Amino acid sequence: MVHLTWDATRKDIRDSFPTSLEEFRVVQYESCRGLEGWVVACFAFDKFYEHKLEHADKSSEVEQDLFFDPDQAKIDYANHWLMIPLTRAIDTLVIHIENKGSKVLRFCQKPSKCIQKRLKSLNFRSFCS
Repeated sequence: MVHLTWDATRKDIRDSFPTSLEEFRVVQYESCRGLEGWVVACFAFDKFYEHKLEHADKSSEVEQDLFFDPDQAKIDYANHWLMIPLTRAIDTLVIHIENKGSKVLRFCQKPSKCIQKRLKSLNFRSFCS
């Protein structure tokens, strides 16, 4: 079985549009805002988080705040970016994590008690060992 793929990570394909409802769509994290899919797979999600931590973009307005903490600002910025791809799935969300020691993996393995019941009702399964 052959699957068509529209790979918007390739510059030569990005200017065109998917031509079939059956076509898989591949986009970069920075390009996923406003998109939805029945099944969304977030590959190397921990690497994306680390990238956002390293390249946090803080406005000068935020830096002038009396209680500004540069380390917390980086974490807040990266956390905000994580929420965008995490909210793109309509039905199924798959999170791929490369580093078994990452903060993102610990977050995924230990959901807060307030959402554990909801995850259980959604048949949340952790495939991590």
